[in-house]
Amino acid sequence: ISFLSRYSKELLYLFSIKGTNVSLCFYHKGFLDCAQTIIRREGPLSLVRGSIILWVKHPILPAATVSVSNYFKALISVSKRDSELVKPLKSAASGTLAYISTMAISYPLDLIHSCLQVDVGIPLAVGTATVVTYRYTGVLDAVQKVWARSGLPGFYQGALLSIVGTFIYRATYYASYATIQRKANEYSDSLFEDEAERSLHKMSRKPLFKFTTSLFCSVTACFVAYPL
Repeated sequence: ISFLSRYSKELLYLFSIKGTNVSLCFYHKGFLDCAQTIIRREGPLSLVRGSIILWVKHPILPAATVSVSNYFKALISVSKRDSELVKPLKSAASGTLAYISTMAISYPLDLIHSCLQVDVGIPLAVGTATVVTYRYTGVLDAVQKVWARSGLPGFYQGALLSIVGTFIYRATYYASYATIQRKANEYSDSLFEDEAERSLHKMSRKPLFKFTTSLFCSVTACFVAYPL
């Protein structure tokens, strides 16, 4: 993941130093050639620059997410009496509130990690040697500069769009998933008259159908929410 991120940064670097010619997208022969260029220019550690933040984030975030998700699911519970419109909205609301709660921890970490990821090293000639310079020298330097520039709000720049995008994603996902499941069950029920047969052959209970439906709904939700 760090390498793919650096590949994107490499294109930004080329645009910044050589103009905006579209042909620059083909400056590298491929991923391996890009990796060799980055390592040659900035050293091998540049491929995983800022990854220490992920080591801090990933052990803490899942535990926090599970705890707050269960709380908001109980607070905004979905009942059988809810309409097909209300059910996905409730699921989206509980998921978004859980995301907002965990975002208080994760968003500043993601922002600092992004600062380090898009901070492309620029080689400068100093005498006979070449020195790679960065805007941020490390995690603590990035934290200090963001704090000095914007204070605490600076660590949550763009958070509102992230919240709106998360709600739209979850609402789209749950609404489309519930609709497809309901239509599939209606179709499978129409094939059998016996209630036991209907229960046995319900489409919503088939693992492969659930997987493909979830994958389709996830891609659709990403497409809808991605502009934010």
